Amino acid sequence: MIEELSLVRLIRPISSPAIPVGSIGTVLIVYEDTPPAYEVEFIDVEGTTLEDPETDESTFTVSEDDVEPWLEKLEA
Repeated sequence: MIEELSLVRLIRPISSPAIPVGSIGTVLIVYEDTPPAYEVEFIDVEGTTLEDPETDESTFTVSEDDVEPWLEKLEA
């Protein structure tokens, strides 16, 4: 299971077209359901938080099949 504050990469489309496949994000919350899900904030290459233009949401709930671990966990 991916841990909070881990970096992940989006590997398949999600409900918001504003978040392209390949986007990098930080896991903010781990939902320990079966299967697990994650609340993730994604950024663009300049480090700007990506938002859904229709809802202004900046975090997205994704399943474990939507993302893969990217780099080492961020140090708090």
